[in-house]
Amino acid sequence: WGVPLIITVTAVCLNKIGYDASEVSVGWCWVRIHAPDRVLWMLLTGKIWEFLAYLTLPVLYILIKRHIHKAHMALSEYRPILANRPPSQSFSSMADVKLTLIPIIFIVLRIWSTVRFILLLADSPVRQNPVLVTLHGIGNTSQGAANCVMFVLFTQPIRSRLCTALCCCCSKCRAEAQRSDGTPQRHQARQDSSTQREEEDDTSRVQTDR
Repeated sequence: WGVPLIITVTAVCLNKIGYDASEVSVGWCWVRIHAPDRVLWMLLTGKIWEFLAYLTLPVLYILIKRHIHKAHMALSEYRPILANRPPSQSFSSMADVKLTLIPIIFIVLRIWSTVRFILLLADSPVRQNPVLVTLHGIGNTSQGAANCVMFVLFTQPIRSRLCTALCCCCSKCRAEAQRSDGTPQRHQARQDSSTQREEEDDTSRVQTDR
């Protein structure tokens, strides 16, 4: 938290932040496009960290997967039942799939902003292509949504709790709707019965008078 705070405050104090004509961003202010050292500040305020993430994230997750694999093999020596399980169940677990998808999703979402930055360095007009700009805007703002889908919707316990909560809400809404619909019907039925009784009383009175 301290490193990006220091970089951002320094860039603001040196008047490096401002309108960039969406040359590298998508409609928001970043490093001023007319700053003479804009490339340096673009690297410091974002792009160099993207490059480092592209390199370090896959390496870290590969190391994590190797560590989990070694731990599982060591544990299987003390619990033979784990060693007898099919490989599809022991090693192709959802956690293992997530460890593979996390760096892939990050790179797929963030690569478009990096491509536009490289095109800016090459002074290519392709960086203003509408498709590329749209992918850039979607990718830079979808990291949280992708994490939500992967860690919430693709996690069985949380997904079960969400389904249970939604079912409870739907059942309560239906019950309230049935109650609200049933009340006028009962009221109308009471009115009809009272009207019928009044008519029967009137008929009996007329017959008595006769």
